[in-house]
Amino acid sequence: KDLARRGYTLGSHSLTHPFLNLIDITTAVKEIQNSKLLLQDLLDMPIEYFAYPFSETNPKIEQLVESAGYTAACAGNSGQWNLFHLWRVPCLRDDTRFTFALKASGWYNKRTALRESALGLFARRSYRLIRHKMGIHHPSRAGVMNGENNH
Repeated sequence: KDLARRGYTLGSHSLTHPFLNLIDITTAVKEIQNSKLLLQDLLDMPIEYFAYPFSETNPKIEQLVESAGYTAACAGNSGQWNLFHLWRVPCLRDDTRFTFALKASGWYNKRTALRESALGLFARRSYRLIRHKMGIHHPSRAGVMNGENNH
């Protein structure tokens, strides 16, 4: 309530923080709609924005958020940018001063935009194809999880 009184824009994030793309539609609708209604009642102000838990979403979930009356929603930092899939910059505990400065400067978003563009997609696929043709493969997920270094 104090943040709302100070003029901050507040949004909802679901009721119980589930992976919305992994639960049934009925439960997802309740999570999305009821979090909005609860905050509006508590704060006595409209709630227009949503942030997907874990930044995980898909087009169906994005449509549910739009249908619930939100103006826009924040997703992760990849995928097709639109009002219900706004990119957000993840600020993490292990960010260094340099990575935090990069994220705060706006250059991180430019990198994301390039990566998600047709040129970026072409470059990533070309790189993978060249690595595959040369027989260079990334370490398996199991090897990385077991602490093995296969570089």
